[in-house]
Amino acid sequence: MNKLITFLLLLLSFTINAQKGFKISGILEGFEEKTIVKVQRENLTLDSCYLKNKKFELKGMIEEAPADLYLW
Repeated sequence: MNKLITFLLLLLSFTINAQKGFKISGILEGFEEKTIVKVQRENLTLDSCYLKNKKFELKGMIEEAPADLYLW
């Protein structure tokens, strides 16, 4: 349940700036160190990284905003 709550809070904190860029960062608890975290749109990975000390940061650009993006 904590993973789901953390995930939902991350989605709520997601913002898209005027340049249609995004930056998603946060802390994920309950996952192993070096777990891959990625953001996708329509099965296309926009950015990915590994968890380090429970933290991650994803950045990128999208063509159309607002957009539905998925954190995996």
